[in-house]
Amino acid sequence: MAGEASFEVRPDLTAIAVMHRNEEYIADSVAPRALVGSQLYEYTEFTIEDSYNMPNDAVGRTAKPNVYEFSSQLKTGQCRDYALDTPIPNRDIENARNIPNFNPMGVATEQLMDLIALNREKRLADVVFNANTYATDQKVQLASNDQFSDFTNSDPIGVITDGLSKMLRRANVMVLGREVADKLQLHPQIIQAVYGKSTATSSIVPLEAIAALFGLKEVKVGDAWYNTAKKGQTASFSRIWGKHVSLFYRGTATPNMIAPGVTFMLTAQFGDRFAGVIPDHYMGARGGQMVRAGESVDEKVISNLAGYFIEDAVA
Repeated sequence: MAGEASFEVRPDLTAIAVMHRNEEYIADSVAPRALVGSQLYEYTEFTIEDSYNMPNDAVGRTAKPNVYEFSSQLKTGQCRDYALDTPIPNRDIENARNIPNFNPMGVATEQLMDLIALNREKRLADVVFNANTYATDQKVQLASNDQFSDFTNSDPIGVITDGLSKMLRRANVMVLGREVADKLQLHPQIIQAVYGKSTATSSIVPLEAIAALFGLKEVKVGDAWYNTAKKGQTASFSRIWGKHVSLFYRGTATPNMIAPGVTFMLTAQFGDRFAGVIPDHYMGARGGQMVRAGESVDEKVISNLAGYFIEDAVA
């Protein structure tokens, strides 16, 4: 509509959006970000089997070497825009000038980016903690006495080690839902393996020790909660990361969507996170600013054979 105010990207607010981090969220560790040149982009879905084939590489003195063509598939993806707005009356902005080190639009930007990050966390958990993401022989579902919450009968070391041994590219990262982490850190078998004693009820095994026990680079725990109730209803909170375990290989090279190598997941990111304002002359008595923050991303499974899933790890 003619006369409507336009969105102005603000460098100061964009800097806040770019720097925003919530240590509770693990999405960026699970699916590292790789910059792409446009929202519609190409990416390589890696065929892990190619790294284990044995083509004839013998070459005669004057012969040509055999040609081996990698079967990785070049596919097309699209970064989706994710953004939120929140209103800040000009009255609030004027009043904030009397409060040292307080910028209501900066605070609003942080709050919006936190909600955007929460949505990303949920999107990613829905993929990583979904049995359909993994190959048929790269997952197991536990029940009853096999679940890690049964301190007497379960064998978490055996279950995790068995999963690692079945992976063509051994995992270097383990992701646990918080309820799984709590049980694993207190499990007598884990305490015995780390400390050499099985009855230390006061012992809580550090995550770093669990990572070392299984030869992993790191163990990440999903701690985030979200409100499942609709707006206006009584809040009802659930954990984003459920009662499961994911073991996966995360590539060590700089994330790249075209040549990703063997890695479980990546996130295509178009441009930087952004933030800015839209003047709203009809807000309150003195007008106001609509603060907007967002990003353009797309989470992709690059090689599902680089992951192993333990479903229902605890009761």
